[in-house]
Order: sequence, then C-alpha cells, then structure tokens
Amino acid sequence: MESKKEFLELIRSNIENNSFHITIVEQSKNPRYAYSIGNYQKYGFELILAGNENFLYEDVIKIFNNIVSNLIEVNDIEKEIFNIQDLGLFYLEEIHDSWKSKMMLGVYDYYHIENFKAYQIIPDKSNYTLDIPVMRKEWTAQSNTIWQWLDDNIQWNLDVPETSTVVTEIDVLLGKKATEIMRWEEDEWQAFTKDGNEVDENNIRVISIATILGIDSTLFPITNLDVGKGLWRSADELVWNDWG
Repeated sequence: MESKKEFLELIRSNIENNSFHITIVEQSKNPRYAYSIGNYQKYGFELILAGNENFLYEDVIKIFNNIVSNLIEVNDIEKEIFNIQDLGLFYLEEIHDSWKSKMMLGVYDYYHIENFKAYQIIPDKSNYTLDIPVMRKEWTAQSNTIWQWLDDNIQWNLDVPETSTVVTEIDVLLGKKATEIMRWEEDEWQAFTKDGNEVDENNIRVISIATILGIDSTLFPITNLDVGKGLWRSADELVWNDWG
C-alpha cells in the first residue's frame, strides 16, 4: 500500500462492498494476526484472531466471514459458539485495551476514536495452538514471551538474524516436542516431531524463530547450530544429540 490515504480508501471500499474489512498483519518476529474494521459501526465492536498459524490465509478469511455473517443472530456474544465447516468451533472473548493499542491501529485510524470494544476469536481445544495469546489479560512483555516484540523498544537478543524462520509442523504448534532439528541457511531451520519425509505437506508451516522458541524453550540450542548441522532427541527426553 503506497500511503495511509490509500489504505483508508481500501478499508472504506471493502466496508461498502463486503460490510467489513480484514487487515492481516503478516508474520514478523511476532506471529501473524488479523483483525476486522467495520463491525464497530454496526455491532459496536471489532474482532481479532491472533496467532493460530495452523490456519492458512484462506482459513482466516473464512473464519471472519462466517462469524460476522452470523453476528446479527447473536444475543449473548460471549456465550455463542460458532461452528465453521472443516475448521472447528470458535467463541469470542473480550480483550484488554492494552492489546488493541498495539495491534489494531487501523481501527483507531479509520474511526478516529480513542477506544473501542474488541473480541478475540478463540478456537476449540483441537486447534488451540501455543502461539495464541490470552488477550483478556493485560499485555506485558514479561508475561507474553511470544508477543513481546509488539513493543518496538525491546531489542533483539538472539544471535541469529531477526528474519529467521523455522519450517515446522502443526503438531509443534499444538505443543508436541520437536525431535529433529536442522539449520539449512543462516536464517532458516526445520523442526519436526519425526522424519521430515514423513510429515504431511499439508501440515507444514513456516513460523518465526522467536515464535518457536517462545513455544518451547528447550529448542534454544538450535540458535548455536552451524549451517548444515542438526540435533536430535528422543520424544521423552530433553537431551540433544549432534546430527549431521
């Protein structure tokens, strides 16, 4: 987007044509997240989906569209369960103001308001990945390791490039321990729970190294690997062994 003016025009156009706009903030040191602009006008609140990188881009769009299309029938927003075909069950939970001011800047810019109500879209247990923040509680860097990078004043403290990514699988996002690690480039690793050749390509995801280390701190030794080298461990042990 070339300018803020064009961005606001895009939002306005999407609201006119689709009733609301979805802003997707791509993964950086923080996980990807997405939020709505336009529902405030009709329902008095906006929606946000943070993390959940098991879901693909098209899944995120489907989740927002499905939930928003059903809002008109909802009486008690925090008791409603949204059943989205092929993606599972979801519910909404009001978030703390501290998250809005760091993540939903487009809402402030579009409506020129000082504050607004927002709800986090939360999946059922089967899709509850460990990159999902608890947004009903106040944001602090200390209590949100994965999302600490929302504060631009926090300095990168890992001895790897800030742009480093890890090719991994959904099971790791859900909390299963990675057992095989390789560093293929200066800024690229892979981390799987089994032989990478056995991983279903539909379950492969690429996340930031900051996110995977926030999910599992026992993976920190991967930052010391030389390119072309790896580590392995048994699923029931924390001891790493050299590989490659």
